[in-house]
Amino acid sequence: MIRHRHPSLFRRPPIGPRLAWLAVGVAGLLLPLLVLAQQPSPPDTVLTSAAAEPVSGNGYKLTPVSFSSARWPTIRFEFKLQNEAQHPFDELRAPDIKATFDQQPVEIKKSALHLEGSESANAVVLIDGSGSMIDKSAGVDKLRAARDALREFIDNFRKENTLSIYAFDAELYDIAASPSRDKEFLKDTVSRFSSRLDTDAEGVPHRRFTDIYGAIDKTLERASREKVRYLIILSDGMQDTQEAMEKLSISPAAFEAYKRSREKNILQQASKQGVRIFTIAIGNKDAEWRHPKNLAYVDADTLKNISNLNEGGSYAYIDLPKLSSRAQVSSASYQELLTEELKDSLEKVRQAISYDYSLEPMLHDFPRDGKEHILEMIFPVGGTSLPAVRYGLFWSEGDSVPHVGKPEVFTAVFLATAKETVNPGSLSTIYVIGLACLAVLAVIPMIGLRVQRASWARAQEHALIDSMVVVQKKSAYVDKECPNDPAVLIKPGDVIVICPRCGRTHHLNCWLYAKSRCMVRYCPGELPIPGVVLERHGIKSAEV
Repeated sequence: MIRHRHPSLFRRPPIGPRLAWLAVGVAGLLLPLLVLAQQPSPPDTVLTSAAAEPVSGNGYKLTPVSFSSARWPTIRFEFKLQNEAQHPFDELRAPDIKATFDQQPVEIKKSALHLEGSESANAVVLIDGSGSMIDKSAGVDKLRAARDALREFIDNFRKENTLSIYAFDAELYDIAASPSRDKEFLKDTVSRFSSRLDTDAEGVPHRRFTDIYGAIDKTLERASREKVRYLIILSDGMQDTQEAMEKLSISPAAFEAYKRSREKNILQQASKQGVRIFTIAIGNKDAEWRHPKNLAYVDADTLKNISNLNEGGSYAYIDLPKLSSRAQVSSASYQELLTEELKDSLEKVRQAISYDYSLEPMLHDFPRDGKEHILEMIFPVGGTSLPAVRYGLFWSEGDSVPHVGKPEVFTAVFLATAKETVNPGSLSTIYVIGLACLAVLAVIPMIGLRVQRASWARAQEHALIDSMVVVQKKSAYVDKECPNDPAVLIKPGDVIVICPRCGRTHHLNCWLYAKSRCMVRYCPGELPIPGVVLERHGIKSAEV
C-alpha cells in the first residue's frame, strides 16, 4: 500500500492542449448527473514511504511499546499515540487503520483495537532474596533500597492492573503471591519483607545458593495460569547452584554454554506465553573474580540477555562502584543514591508497560524460510501525514511462532485525497452548475495548469522533506547498507535519501551519482533534488 508509485512525484505534469481543459469543463456538466446515479465511495489513499525520526504526523507521535507473536496467527501490537501536548489521542478507530502483510491487505476488525482503559494485565516482581542483598560490607543495604523503590513503584502502578511479588534464593518463595490491586496491602507486605539468611558453622550469614534461572522458570509456569504479561526481575548476583558450579569447574566455556542454554529456554517460554521481561542488575559487573564468593559481582550479561532479547523487554544496570564514588564515602548519601537509581529504573519499567492502545489483527500464514516478511501498519490521525510502523517477521522450521525484528517507524504521506461529491438535490440546480462551468471555461486552462504545477511542487516538497534524513547517533539507519557501496555503511552525520518507492537507504552522493534514481535493481523509484536543497548540505549544483 505505501509503495505504490504516484506519478506526480516522479515527472512534471505535461502541458497539454487547451482543448483538454475544454473537455474537462464539458465533463463538469455531466458530473452532477453521475452523482445522482451512485453513492460516493471513500477515496483511495495513495501513500509513499518516507522515513522520519522520530515518527510523527501532523502534530502526532507514535511510539511502539511491544509486539508479540505468542498467539500466532493473531499478533498483539501495543503502542502510544500522542498529540503535540503529549496527551493521548483517544479517537483512533479500527476501520481507519491501514495494514498490509507482504503487501497484502490485513483486515482490521473493530474488536481488534483496544484502549488501555478497557484492559487489565497482571505483573510479577521477582526480588533476589539471597544474603548478599542485606550484606552491608559494600557500605549499602540493597534490600532496603529495593523496598523503598518498590513502594513508590506500587503507588504509581496503574490501578486496573494486578501485581504479584515473589523472592528467590535457592528456591522461589512468596511475598505477595496472589495477584492484587490493593496497593496498601502490597506496600505493607514489601515493607515487612526480609531476606532468608543462610549461615555457616559459626553463624555468620552468607550466600550459599542463588537459582536465578529456576526462579524465572517457576514464575513463567505460574504466569501461564495467571495470564501474567510482565515480569520484573531485580537481582544483585549470579546463577549459583551445584549444577552451575560443576559447569564452572569444567571450564569457563562450559559455564557460559550452560547459561546460554538456560537463557534460550527462558526466552522461548516467555515468547510462547507473551510475557515481557524487565531486569535490573545491582552490583559490579566488572568485578575481577566472577565467582559466587565475590558478593560484589552481578552477572549483568545474563540479566541483559534475558530482557533485551525478549520482545518488548528492557534492562538496567546500577553500577555500585560508580555510586560509591559519587557518594564520596558518605554511607547516607550512598544509600540515597542507590534508592533513587532503583526508583528511576522502576519508573522506566512502569512507563514501558503503559500503552494507549493494543491492536490484535490476524495475519495470514507465510513461508518458514527464514526470510524477512514485512508487516506495515498506518494510523491516520488527520491532516496529510500519518504515523506508521513496520515490523519484519522471520520464521524458521522448528519454531512454534515467528521471530519479530526491531520496529522501524516512519511517516506516510497523503499524496492524493478526494472529498465526497455533493448531491445537488434537483435538476434545476444541476443545470445552473453546468452553466456556471461553461462560464469559466475561458479561464480554466490557465488556472488548471497553475494548480497542477503547484500541486506537483507541494508533493515534491513533501517527498524531499520526508525522504532526506540527517542520520543521528541512535538512528535505526546507522550501519545500514547503501545499494551503491555496501562496504561503506551509513554512519551518524551522513545525509541519506530514502527511495520513495522501495524504502532502501542511499548516501546522498550515491543518489546523485545515479541521476536521482534508486540503485536497487528493477526499482523504478526516482526523486529529483533541487540545487537549493543540495546547497544546504554543502553540495553545489555545478558539482552534480
